[in-house]
Amino acid sequence: MTTRFFRISALVVLFLSIGLNIEAQQVVNAYAKNDLGDILLMYYGQKGRLKWNVNQVSCAVTHTFADGHTDWLFPTFLYLEFRRGNKMLGNGHPVAKEPSLQEDWQWLIDRFFTKDEGLDALDQAIEQAKTRLGPPPFKHQVILTIPVPVKTQGYWGTINGKVINFERENDRFEAVKWYVDNIEKRFKQQQYRNISLVGYHWLDEYAAPSKAYMPRVAKYLHHLGRKFVWNPMSRADYRFKWKQLNVDYAFLQVGYFWNFKSSPEAIAAQLDRAKTYGLGLVFEVNESLNKDPDKYFPRFKTLVDVYEQKGAFAQSAITYYFSNNALYDFKKSSRSEDVALMDRLARFIVQRNRRFAASPNPSTPATSTTKSGTSARDRDKLDWRDPEYWHF
Repeated sequence: MTTRFFRISALVVLFLSIGLNIEAQQVVNAYAKNDLGDILLMYYGQKGRLKWNVNQVSCAVTHTFADGHTDWLFPTFLYLEFRRGNKMLGNGHPVAKEPSLQEDWQWLIDRFFTKDEGLDALDQAIEQAKTRLGPPPFKHQVILTIPVPVKTQGYWGTINGKVINFERENDRFEAVKWYVDNIEKRFKQQQYRNISLVGYHWLDEYAAPSKAYMPRVAKYLHHLGRKFVWNPMSRADYRFKWKQLNVDYAFLQVGYFWNFKSSPEAIAAQLDRAKTYGLGLVFEVNESLNKDPDKYFPRFKTLVDVYEQKGAFAQSAITYYFSNNALYDFKKSSRSEDVALMDRLARFIVQRNRRFAASPNPSTPATSTTKSGTSARDRDKLDWRDPEYWHF
């Protein structure tokens, strides 16, 4: 009797813990909304990266289709860098071995605002595109990455004469605040004509080293009216409990393109998990596509196929990873199959831009009325295959 009682009790505890865990992970069964527009990851800063000058960044600002017409492409650009030489700007970088100091964080700020590169080049490229296409239907936006303090490093620098020691949690937060405040000041000084700063990106792809004070960082960013973005690895802790970190958008990395042990079914399973817990998605392709197209082109196509089949292009917020220069090189390809696939992907992005542009305030779910009289919120309830879904 006693043994049976304990077995039943154990089962009850197990079921309760499962239930509590599911509740903690906030099952929503809907992809994250596309309120920021499609986001392109811009790896920028380190030697060997693209400078993302006007010519280079133009490939991401507009797209010319095979039939000759040109349209606006990415509306949002996320600039990030993981290291400066041997200094890591986030925890656990495989190449960088030393923790970064205040001077390294200042270097990254300066790189963002380098003349004729980075943000300045993006602003110029949009201005040039306007002369050909007229004003864009949306305001182009930028998100900037935040270096992550390494708890064990100790000394980092000084703020207003105070020595900052990363062994102290409050000092780690003060360093992040110093960095954000400097970004805000510099961005305001530039008076860009075509881009606005909408948020910040948490660089670490695992939450474990900093989950205790990420909510505090989020609170400060929200005080400034900025969004907090995170791109967790496919096995990252807190990837399904991301809302507990108080981030606004979490984009799950799928990790298929370079992993030949992975399959289309594995992609579909990852997309299902993202939808279950309300995440957006990262669409990932790297330079291997251009170095060995026979091997990697089919994997690029498979990604597009599965994202379409699972409704991700129609329903989910998406961040696009092309590593350093994969997009720039791929768009220069003359292979007919490359041109056709890039046109296909660009067509999805252009369609998604229409929904993004339809909202008077991209950070707020749109309530405007479509030409057919269907409100944007009502449209979101429609099946993505319904023609009314795409009617503006």
